[in-house]
Amino acid sequence: MKFGRLDLKNLLLMLIFAGLVVGGLQIAGMWVWVMSSGAIPAYEGGVHVMIALIGALFAINGLLKILATLKTKFA
Repeated sequence: MKFGRLDLKNLLLMLIFAGLVVGGLQIAGMWVWVMSSGAIPAYEGGVHVMIALIGALFAINGLLKILATLKTKFA
């Protein structure tokens, strides 16, 4: 199924990667909030924040790879 220049597979992949980016940023923000309340020590929550941010970076990388293939395919 085609939507102009996007097909359904690429559209779903972009939505999945965009959701992973938003989810990673939300999890990182949640752990920063938990650390700021003093509920856990900073060294415990800091690991979770870094893992969530690295996951969001990997998701951004996947999203950009899909966008780059679309741009070269339809250029």
